[in-house]
Amino acid sequence: MSSFTCNFLIYASPGTNQVLARDQAAAKALDPLPLLSESTTSEGPASNPEDAGLKATFDVYIGSPPNKHTLLIDRKSAHTWVGANKPFIPTSTSKTSGIATKFTHGSALIVGTEYTDQVAINEDLVFSDFPLDVASSVLGFGFKDIHGVVSVGPMASRSIPSGVPAFAMYALNQAGIIGFSFKPISDSSNTVAILTGDVGKTDPTKYTGQINYFPVTKASSHWSFPLDVTYGTDTPTAQGKTGILEILSALNLLEPDSFKVYQQATGATLDEKTGLLTITEEQLGNLQSLFFKIASETYELTPNAQIWPPQSNNIIGGEAGKIYLTTASMDNKLPSGVDVILGFSFLRHFYGVYDVSGKFGLAYTPSTQT
Repeated sequence: MSSFTCNFLIYASPGTNQVLARDQAAAKALDPLPLLSESTTSEGPASNPEDAGLKATFDVYIGSPPNKHTLLIDRKSAHTWVGANKPFIPTSTSKTSGIATKFTHGSALIVGTEYTDQVAINEDLVFSDFPLDVASSVLGFGFKDIHGVVSVGPMASRSIPSGVPAFAMYALNQAGIIGFSFKPISDSSNTVAILTGDVGKTDPTKYTGQINYFPVTKASSHWSFPLDVTYGTDTPTAQGKTGILEILSALNLLEPDSFKVYQQATGATLDEKTGLLTITEEQLGNLQSLFFKIASETYELTPNAQIWPPQSNNIIGGEAGKIYLTTASMDNKLPSGVDVILGFSFLRHFYGVYDVSGKFGLAYTPSTQT
């Protein structure tokens, strides 16, 4: 079994609703297009919703001998490219077609040349003749420690779910399955977790009990499934709905009517600055579990699993000492028919498995209840 890691980071300006706005904008783009591209135009706190939200970075090794590049994972970009903040060094495996490329990435303008090269995730996951663009000029790409972008969108036609980077998609197509789990991080200004992907087989040391699989319906930009959501033991919140898993959505999103039921049941107050629900310490003591029934299995988010880690409130633009819930509203009903988006705030509590045959698996972990 081989593995890879991704760093998950969140950017937002203090006291803003940028993280929620970013997730809502991505949700609206589900139909008819894949999810929005990541805009990367600011080195510091994000200045608009497209700069904000959950992002992930991915280390790859290009060429022989290999050169390390840290790339941003992009939901929609049609290009995997390098050349920002670090020069691309051609090696014996680098081949260029000589075809010039020019494209935008958010507010950035990239000019370069088409290449193919050997790309490695680690010593076991090596891809020959991987297509990428090598930039000779990059304008407006602001993240100083990022060297380019790894695409998610172009592989959507292969029925791989959104949020899985192109290199991991290649591995998934070859190996059949990828298991993944999150390790929380609280000692960085922006990093919230590290994802570890297990290629080819699952890792029993990372989950408890068994993995329960359920079938999914493949669309161009996501995998969907029927589900029911219940707050506590007797408050149906979203019944007979269609859900998706979106690993690059920071929050869990409910369609507006279901969100109103959840807000009323919890007694939470909408925080105008962040757009998120907040509760008091007393309300946290009375908060009940949120249950998600997918196929024949029910998955529980305990009260502690429904709140944003208080020590990381600044990352989402929140205030110290406040308690923020991680379930929010989509803002509008989606034409795609998607009613519930289970994002990072759900998936970080479980061990997940993508199976290219058209099913997804979930298992509990030792940290599910936290």
